[in-house]
Formats: sequence, structure tokens, C-alpha cells
Amino acid sequence: MSKAIDFSAFVLDLLKEYHPLFRYTYLTNYTFEPYIHQAEIFYRLLIRHPIRFLIADDVGLGKTIEAMMIMDQLIKKRNAKKILVILPRNIIFQWVEENLNKFKAEWKLPIWTYKYRNKDTTILDLDKDGIYVVSVDTFKKKEHLDKFLNVNWDLVIIDEIHKIGMQGNKRTQRFEAVMKLASKPNLHLIGMSATPHKGDSKDYLERLTLIDPYFREKEDLVRDTVKSTILRRTKKSVNEIYENSPIFPKAYFSMFIQDISDDEKKYYKLLVDLGLSIVKEAAAKQNKEARGIQLLGFLIGRRALSSPKAGLITLDHIIEKRSPVLNEKDEEEDELEDYADEETVSENKDVDDLINNFVSKNSDLLSKYKEKLKELAELAKLVINNDSRVKAVISLVKEHLEKGDKVIIFTDYKDTAEYIFEKLKNELSLKEDKDIRVLHSENINTVGIENIKEWLRKEGKVLISTDVASEGLNLQDANVLIHYELPLSIVKFEQRNGRVYRLKQRKPVYIYYIALKTPLEENLVEKYFSKLLSIAYSTQSDVNTTDSVIISNTEKKIVYDLSSENEDVMLNVGYYDQDKNEKVTSQDIFFSALKQAGGEGTPLDEVVRSIIDRVSKFKKAINTYGLKVSKNMELDIKNYIRSLAGFENRQDMSNSLTNLLSSIVEAYGGKVSESNGKIIIQGEKLPPQEVDAGLIGNILRSIRNLTYGSKKVQFIISDAIDYSLYVLIADVKLGNETVLSIPLFIKNDGKIISVSQVLGEILPKVIKGTSTECNIEIVNKESYESKVRADLFEKLRSLSYPYINYRKKRGKDNWLPQTVDDYKIELEGPIGGIIGVKGINSVDRNQVISSLEKLGYKVSIVDNQLRIEGKGSVDYLKIVPPAELLNSKGACSYVNGSLVRV
Repeated sequence: MSKAIDFSAFVLDLLKEYHPLFRYTYLTNYTFEPYIHQAEIFYRLLIRHPIRFLIADDVGLGKTIEAMMIMDQLIKKRNAKKILVILPRNIIFQWVEENLNKFKAEWKLPIWTYKYRNKDTTILDLDKDGIYVVSVDTFKKKEHLDKFLNVNWDLVIIDEIHKIGMQGNKRTQRFEAVMKLASKPNLHLIGMSATPHKGDSKDYLERLTLIDPYFREKEDLVRDTVKSTILRRTKKSVNEIYENSPIFPKAYFSMFIQDISDDEKKYYKLLVDLGLSIVKEAAAKQNKEARGIQLLGFLIGRRALSSPKAGLITLDHIIEKRSPVLNEKDEEEDELEDYADEETVSENKDVDDLINNFVSKNSDLLSKYKEKLKELAELAKLVINNDSRVKAVISLVKEHLEKGDKVIIFTDYKDTAEYIFEKLKNELSLKEDKDIRVLHSENINTVGIENIKEWLRKEGKVLISTDVASEGLNLQDANVLIHYELPLSIVKFEQRNGRVYRLKQRKPVYIYYIALKTPLEENLVEKYFSKLLSIAYSTQSDVNTTDSVIISNTEKKIVYDLSSENEDVMLNVGYYDQDKNEKVTSQDIFFSALKQAGGEGTPLDEVVRSIIDRVSKFKKAINTYGLKVSKNMELDIKNYIRSLAGFENRQDMSNSLTNLLSSIVEAYGGKVSESNGKIIIQGEKLPPQEVDAGLIGNILRSIRNLTYGSKKVQFIISDAIDYSLYVLIADVKLGNETVLSIPLFIKNDGKIISVSQVLGEILPKVIKGTSTECNIEIVNKESYESKVRADLFEKLRSLSYPYINYRKKRGKDNWLPQTVDDYKIELEGPIGGIIGVKGINSVDRNQVISSLEKLGYKVSIVDNQLRIEGKGSVDYLKIVPPAELLNSKGACSYVNGSLVRV
């Protein structure tokens, strides 16, 4: 094997050990795909102690692997041995099987699940070293919480941290429990959420105290807090700023407005009238019954709006069953009030049974509406046979299946999911289990998320699901997503979309929101988009918006293109409920829409125009604000993160590795070509291969296979270059602790060379030339060390300054760094290098001798050779010009400040 290839294997092994874009690709058996924005988390956070941060990237950008990077480095560098992961129950399996287990051999730490199913890895004691995974709803219970609080955790990770916050003006039990742990200021703590802001600023600010327990709610500090403790990258910023290429394919967001029948007009009119009557009665009572009446009104309205089938089931529970009036709040009502607040319930639950049990127990509260409820139920039966919403979905699904797309339909209720499933299966002649499946809380454990993902990868065409599959689960083999009802919760909106619009998605993505051509849904659209504007303002983030409005009726379909709206609109900070003067919940939005729809009304054509106007204004406001943030982000990323990572973007990394692969293949007498996105490897001595050029992991695997078993030579001489390239490790220290190690490639003049240039230009050139192994000793390290330290220190200063400055403003702590002078940089090496001898055909013998003496050797000349006496050893070497070292043995020379021996 070529010595240059051996040296290349050494370089790749070094990058595997220290470089974030290589290490985690290798450790995950090449399944992790590296991106520049993920390296930013690595370099920005590891230079802090303790690490307290909220990773708020858009759904599908790899928050989990970013958290795993930090966990890995804390285990490796800072001796973390007791780690706690708190998360929703429904993603425990995915975290353990798909993430933690991939690192188990590297970390040599056991992975325990606390009180989770009856598995071998389940544990109830916390006394052993290891990584403990617990659901947030188990963690919060007093009988378990005290155990967790008595442990000195090295690191705590909280996934889906948006589930921990406020309910109204009150902290939830989850928040109180987590706060007791998070209030320990020197604990490493990482939060993760694509939706840290749920539309309520008070809830958002409370969540910030989990990350920074010293946080003070001062207006001039909030923006600084966000910039220092939260990082949110969107798909747009990844495409336009970090990667400068379309990593994410185009996503088309469309509002689909469906015309309705006369029966449906009567159905929705009666629904509005009934809802208004219930709201007015609740407002008039102002007592304990009022709470139950209002909740009943919301639940009936949302179910009836979802589908006539779901509405009918709930109405039947009210009409047919009776039980005593509600007196005290029970756990069931608490869960339903959470649902009315943000449309979420406890882990692995759908809300259908909760709602139907609740309305049955409290149906006497609605006894005066008995006739209206019966009338609404009869209308629901008529609408089931001619349901315009389901017709719209059938039309969309048919259109996309004909194009070869795969479709996911999300709905709030399992009753509606089963209803859609039957309608689509029959209308489109889809085969159950082969073409179409339904997923909800009753079958998720028996069907299994992993089986669903495998089915979608293969023959699956349409999946109808409730939100049990909307958080933390990756379904990017589908590229069409339909919101069957318009979600009122920002969390639900983001989580659902992120199931298909995520890293590794290669097809264009189509996301639809179905709205019926009624005043009620027009008002839901208005209040809903206003809420999104509020969130964008507070988080400085882009929000995926609507590109078109599709209006469908029995005669034709009209598409309004909003992708190039130019009207100027002031940024609206959100919907404010003047009646309540408090946070806007899903229930508030629904009732506000209901009240407006129950007024004098608006002609249906006017309703359509109003929806289009609202959506276009929303799009313009978000895009304008988002662009400003992206420009500010660019300053940090281009100058510092890219230079530390050594690549301009992912494409740069891919190109450099492809060049290296090609040079290795050619060195073995093979050849490389590209066709249809594949790298094709052919050669007499090589097995034929086709490598997906779009996956860096596959390129690295191919290089690894070709260099497997190499000696991993650390120093070589090459006739392909005329300078020397040294390999160093820079250890960044805070106090006495090494917090970050950076592999560096430097020329003999002290200039740092990017990893991209080393892999893509220098190594391929050296592989094509002639090379041999050597030993080197550098006479004057000071010539480059001062330059390298100055360069690294400037990068550390730039990355840490905003963080240091923010903490000075908000009040002192004992965190590091306090100032940039807290950083110390130690250089190890050279631990490897290439000595370029191209065209260097002369040598100064006196320089060789004086260099040896400077290094502490005793030198004399015997029989025209140098006799070199060191500690306990004697060598005899001849002095030759550098270029002759390639064909010599027992020789030495002086090249670019280094004494070289072969």
C-alpha cells in the first residue's frame, strides 16, 4: 500500500477522534450525515463551563445528534458518568435504540430506562454510573422525584422542553419538578425543542429560567439572553446561510379551501349557534358549573368541526348517557384543560376517550340544549354521506399518488383517523396494510413505529395518524402532509410538518391545510396566523408560511400564488384577547372565531378574499423579519465556525472526500466516474461499487474500506509538494480542564490549512506522487506556534464574547469563561506530517550538523558519515539533498525547519 495512502488513513483516524463532522459519522456506522450548522453547536458550547443551552432548531435539523455530540464530549473530556435524559414517553424507545445504543461501545457506560416497560434495561435505583432515561411524567411524581434530586448529575438533557412550562398563570407540576433540578446552576443542562415559544411570552420567559437560573426578566436583557442561551436555525437558514445550497428541497405550503353543500351549511350554522349559546351561558354563570360548561362547548365544537363522525360519537355520548354534575376537578378534567390550552395530552394518549367520558359524566350541564344537540346529530349523519372535507382530501391524495408521492394525513382524533381511513380505502381502492394504514394510541404499541417507518420505506402509500406520531419520529419517506383540521397549537403545527420536511428528505414537500368555506373556519385562520406572528416576533425566527391558496368547488379549482407577494405590511405582534387580558390558548382562538362567525356574517366570496389577504400579509411579515435575522447570523458562521470546521459547507466536504476517494481508487489501478448521483468505482483489483454521492457517510465508508488494515504512517516525505505540512492537536483549556481538542494542519510558515484543502487537494496530489516514511524533528517550533495560538485565540474570543458580555449585564456567576483570558491553548505535536521535497536539490551540511547539536545530539564525522550520539544510542547517517531522501536509506537532511531522517 502507498505510504501516502497510509498517511491518509492516519489523518482520517485523527479526524474520527476529534472532528465533529467525522467522529459522529463513524460512531453511528455512517448513518449520521454531517452538516455545518451542527458543527456550530459543537464549537460554540464546548468552550463554556457549565454548558447551559436550549437547542431550538427547526424540526428535522438534527437536534438529537447535536445533544449527543455534547454528551459525548462531556463523557470523553470532563469525565461525565451520571447522565439523565428526560423526555416524553413516546420517544423513549427511539432515543435508546436509534441514538444512545450507537454510542454505547464508545462510552462504556450502561444505558438504563427508569420504570419503562418490563425490559432488561429498566431500573428503579439510581446509584450506578450510567445514562438514565426517564419520561417527564414519571420524573415529576413525588415518589420518584426525590430520588432524582438526591443524585449529583453531571449532565441533564430535556427533550421536547416546550412541554414544561405554564398553564395559564400557574407553573405546571412538570415545570416545578424540573425546576428543582435545573436550579442547580453548575449542572450541565441542555434543552431541546423546535417550538420553545408556544405563543405565550410569559410561558417562554419562564422556560428560559430552566436554562439560565440567573435570568432576570428585564426588557433590555431578553434579546441578549436569547442570543446567548438559545440557538434556532431554520431550514431556510441552513439552505441560504450555512450550506449555500438546497439541502432541503422546496416545500410548498398551501391552504386548501373547500366549498360545502347545503346540508353542511346548516350543520356548521347550527354548530355556531349552539357554541355561542353555551359560551354565553358559561359567561353568565361565573361559578363551578361555568368551567364545565365552557369546556364542554369547546370539546363539542372541535370534535364536530374535525369530522361529522367524531362529532356524532361525542353527541351520542351526551344524548344517551347521564351522570351527576361536576363538582371538583379530577385528573381527567385537568388533562382536558391542558388539551383546551395547547391541544396536547399526556404521553401516548389520544384525547377521544377522555372527551367522550367527560361529556358523558357532565351531560346534565347541557340538558337545556337537548333538542339542538339531537338536531346537530341528525345533520352529522347527513354530512357523513357527503362530506366536503374528506372529498378534498381524497382529491389531493389521488393527485399525489398518481405522481408517485407518499402521503401522511394528521388529524386530532382517532375517531376521525378511522373515518378517513375507511373513506380513502374504499374511494381509492387502496389495500389495507399494503397501501394504507392508520396509526393512533390504540394500536401504536402493537403496530410499532419502527414497523410503520419500514413499511413507508417500502410499499406504503398513505398513513393516517393522530399526534402520537408527530413528536420525535422521522417519516421522511413520505413527502406530502395534510393537516385534516387546522391545528391551533403552534407546537402541533411545527411537529407535524417536521415529520416529512427534515434532513435526508430528497423530494419536494407538499403541506396542505384544509379549511372549509365557512365564516367559522375563516376566523380560525385569522386568529391562528396572528398567533404565529407573535411567536416569530419573540423568537427572531422564520416560520414556514403559505405559498398558495387553493379554492375548490364542484365546477373548478382556482390557485392563488402567494410566492412573490410584495405588499408592505407592518409586523403584527399577535392576537390580543381584550376580554381576558391573558395568554391566547387554543380555546381562546376557537371561541373568538366562534363569536365572530356568529355575528352579522360575511358573504362566502368575501370570506375567501379575507383568507387570501390574511395569508399573504402573514407571509410578507414573516419573510421580511426572518431575512434580517439571517443576515446577522451570517457574520458569526462564515468567519468562525467554518474556519474551525475546515469546510465552507457540506458540498465542500463532499467534494474534498470524493477527490480523496478518486485518488485512492486510481492508485489501485481503478477508475471513478459519476452518473445519476452515483459514484461508480471500477477496477481489476477492486470490487465494483456504486456510492450515493449525496451521502457523505457512504463516501467515508468507501474510503474506510479501501484503507482498512493500513499501517497508518504518521510522517512521510513527498515529491508532490515543496513545503511541509504538520499535524497538531490544539487543546483548549478552561482552568485545568481540557474542554475542546481541535486537529490542525499547518504549513511550516505557521499558516493554518483547512481540512478541505488537505483532503481534497494536498492528499490526492501526494498520493499521485512518490512518497516514503520518515522520522522528523522540528528545530524551531516557535516559528509557527505563536501564529497558531493567536489565530485560535481570536476565534475563541469572537465566539465567546457575546456570552461573556451578556452575563456581565445580567449579574455575576461563577461560570467560565469570565473573560477571554480564562482560555489557555496548548499545542501537541507535530504528531504527523508531510515533508515536501519537490525541487529541493541542495542542502547546507552545516545547517544539518548545527540543527542536530541544537537538538542535543553529539555529532562527529566518521568515514564521510555523521556519527550521531544520543541518549543510549548511536546512529551513522549520510547527509543528502532533500529530494534524494526518497531513494535513500540511512540518510538525513534539513527541510523547511525540520531535520528529516530515513
